Amino acid sequence: MGRQGTNQPVFPAFYDRCSARALHQVTAGWEHVEIEPLYRGANYFHFSAVLTRTYLVYENIVHRAGLANLATHYLLTARR
Repeated sequence: MGRQGTNQPVFPAFYDRCSARALHQVTAGWEHVEIEPLYRGANYFHFSAVLTRTYLVYENIVHRAGLANLATHYLLTARR
């Protein structure tokens, strides 16, 4: 990723409830909730065409199987 020096993250990141199931639990009781899983992990493998293609095959399989909890990102639209 082009970082130099101590190879530390740019900023500390804390991930909590980062799955489709957990997002549904957090928004239970809300009036309107849409959770769209996005499969965007291949960006991490741009340094290798082989790894990128391999990961895209995996993401396509996961997406077609409807395994939303394995998505790398979520678009959450919610209204209380």
